[in-house]
Amino acid sequence: MGSFIARQPNGLLCRWSSVVDNITHYNMSDEDYIEYRAECARKEARLDLQNPFFVRPFSEILEKRDEDLVLLYISVIENEQDYTPEEVLETKNKVNRLQTEFDNFVKEVSKQKEVNNEG
Repeated sequence: MGSFIARQPNGLLCRWSSVVDNITHYNMSDEDYIEYRAECARKEARLDLQNPFFVRPFSEILEKRDEDLVLLYISVIENEQDYTPEEVLETKNKVNRLQTEFDNFVKEVSKQKEVNNEG
């Protein structure tokens, strides 16, 4: 279980930890407990940001997005019989629009990177 919170007879909160088999915090107001949990979340977030498996290169998003677009397009091409001609055309137009937006985004990011490298 790890831990749990109990309401003390005086109305304040205490935290019981099964790891140390004892009370680790006591006489906490509701706000104290909320702040304790917020600090736990801040510590966890800091650790996440130091973890190379959690923070990944942006290129992974770009690769994933490319794969999704390709899969969508392949699905329509391979199964055109399941779609009306209008749906096929609409899907192809959506894919083309998304690809154009994506290409423009990549160009913009590349320009920003060049400016940052020059400065």
